[in-house]
Amino acid sequence: GVQDVCSSDLPTADGLNIIGPAGTTVSLNVPAELAGIEKEAIFQKSASAAAKVYKAFLQNASLSQEARQAAEKRLAHWKSLAAENKVRLGNSWVTPAEFAAIDRQVEKMIQHCRTLLQLGNRKLAEQELREASQLNPESGKADFLLGFVWSYVADNDAKGVEHFTEAVRREPENGFAYSNLAVCEVFSGKSDLVVQHFRKALELLPDRQTVRSEEHTSELQSQFRISY
Repeated sequence: GVQDVCSSDLPTADGLNIIGPAGTTVSLNVPAELAGIEKEAIFQKSASAAAKVYKAFLQNASLSQEARQAAEKRLAHWKSLAAENKVRLGNSWVTPAEFAAIDRQVEKMIQHCRTLLQLGNRKLAEQELREASQLNPESGKADFLLGFVWSYVADNDAKGVEHFTEAVRREPENGFAYSNLAVCEVFSGKSDLVVQHFRKALELLPDRQTVRSEEHTSELQSQFRISY
């Protein structure tokens, strides 16, 4: 089943709060000496990778007894998840089969939203896309489409920036998301990171056109009727 990042068998807590993999606050219930390594562990894609983080950490001969005992307990925790091949889903850990089932569900929701948009029902599409985004915090697909809806369809580039930013946070190798983010930043006047984001898009998409043209914009807008 699904297991939260912070489980009940953790050692004595300091209650350090950080922004977790899902972009929401999580509490690192470990001694302060382990805070950095626990943060590194929970951002790994798999429990086996998280266990390797702790194995490497325990090679440090200068660890205090308290830190070593706490780290060994955390290593046992990650090993137990790794034994089930668990992978990260936002701030939780699930089996590959559970992850695949959620991914399939999200994909169906996104395809349904495309149909809703073509039928002109933007409000229902937005609602379902938000639900899809929450269902799989690892995927940037729903937020990418939300960014498209707001920027290309509703002509609200500020909201487009919001969703394309989330898309690149989740999928930092998605050059198309960086390209659209940068364009939305240009049109919305949020220019601080435009150059950086265009450069990242060009780095990830060296052989592709990364700037939308007016003709392309009109073509995309014509595919969807706006319904309020």
